[in-house]
Amino acid sequence: MASKKQTFHSPAKTRQKGETACGHPVLQGLLAGAMGTVVLDIAGYADMALRGRPSSNTPAKMVDVLATMLHLSLSSQGNDAQDSTVQNRESGLGALLGYINRSGLWLASVTKSS
Repeated sequence: MASKKQTFHSPAKTRQKGETACGHPVLQGLLAGAMGTVVLDIAGYADMALRGRPSSNTPAKMVDVLATMLHLSLSSQGNDAQDSTVQNRESGLGALLGYINRSGLWLASVTKSS
């Protein structure tokens, strides 16, 4: 019995110029940025665990400064209240500001390179 010759098509032959196995360069940038964020988070938390140091309060301070500049109260009890709710909001908003900042930098680099 005669054997049939099988042909295998490499996915590389169907890629567009400039594309790689991950796809479009923007997708590659998103994946690289996500992986970089994960690696930095792991390194930061590992450093905190090894040295026994607390997390940074700089992002929370930035939120406090912005809230003061914009005359916003982070407390439901009034402008000058310093309760755990305010501290929790400052901490959460500080982390979100970090992600917004990184996203803005990524967007600026993508639009600059295209």
